[in-house]
Amino acid sequence: MSGKTALAVLCMLLASVPSPLTAAGDAYSHRTVFIRMTASGLAPEIVVRVNDTLAEGLRTTPHLLLLPHEEYADRSEEKERRHHRLPDRAFKIGALRSADRVITGTISLREKRTLVPLGRENAEQYLLRPLKDEQYVITIELIDVHDACTIVRIHEKTTPTGLNRSIRKILAEIARHYRPKKSQPAAPAILTPEKPQKRGIEHFLSASPSAIVPLGMYGSVADYGAGFAFSAGAKTDMPETLSMRFLVEFHRMHPQAADIDSYNFIQLCLLAGYSMKPHPELTFTPMAGAGYLAHHLKNRTDHAHSLYLDPHVCLYLDIARRIGNDVSLFALPGTVLFFEKDGRFAYLNIQAGVRKNFNTRL
Repeated sequence: MSGKTALAVLCMLLASVPSPLTAAGDAYSHRTVFIRMTASGLAPEIVVRVNDTLAEGLRTTPHLLLLPHEEYADRSEEKERRHHRLPDRAFKIGALRSADRVITGTISLREKRTLVPLGRENAEQYLLRPLKDEQYVITIELIDVHDACTIVRIHEKTTPTGLNRSIRKILAEIARHYRPKKSQPAAPAILTPEKPQKRGIEHFLSASPSAIVPLGMYGSVADYGAGFAFSAGAKTDMPETLSMRFLVEFHRMHPQAADIDSYNFIQLCLLAGYSMKPHPELTFTPMAGAGYLAHHLKNRTDHAHSLYLDPHVCLYLDIARRIGNDVSLFALPGTVLFFEKDGRFAYLNIQAGVRKNFNTRL
């Protein structure tokens, strides 16, 4: 082998070895896999253009270490794509690549056809011409592989002429979730017996409409009730799945007894439960609690007002689906048993609404 040939081979070998910065990134970088978006109803060249533009923007995003692209759509992966949800496939690919995060999504074309008059006067106002309006719908999910959850879901609707501007908006939103937190230390702390690992607490507030369905003897007092409910609480990882909350409800009851003119109902309750996650975005929390009920009644004959306070116990099942980084939709069905001097009464309670989450550290 000549000297020039040996030198050329050595240069090729050195060029194929990635630099330390490219292989590891900085201290705050997240190893990220970008799964090229699937498309529906679009020309292939547009899909390629959108995917290439997104990939190029991700390469220049600070603290985002984009792993080299690999082809996933062989026959087995294509079969998996058809029979599994996209987030589940993204988790699997991210784990196989030892990635911290996965970016995936879809792009589709929506066409809206309308008929508009040719003019405002004469015969033209009776002649219609078809008008086609095209709109691209892009959905991006940024997924945390380690926590098995969606960090953010981005929806962007745009016309073909505004496609580049929408891609820039998507890249800016993704970059916002790669910025290091100001309180994040430069290096991981060394855990010692005197310095235990810090725990996290998720606080939340919720508001929702609420309905009451009386059971048994309570049905002779009221037919039904409707109102609203507020709750505030926290879920902590000490243990990880313990959840506690304070619930306040107000209902306007529809009285069944003939001598009741109006009936207002307030519930104050403290609940505790144990959360379970059958899916990264879905949480079930069975809860038990106790508190007091306040009944305010107005007599129909003499218009006298009466206030009664009764203790109660209750069982609820909280079903929550996270739709954003800090927002969840929830449903809260349950049953309540309260006690009076002359007996025990029960009713069903159903709530559904929006919950706002606040993450803090201990």
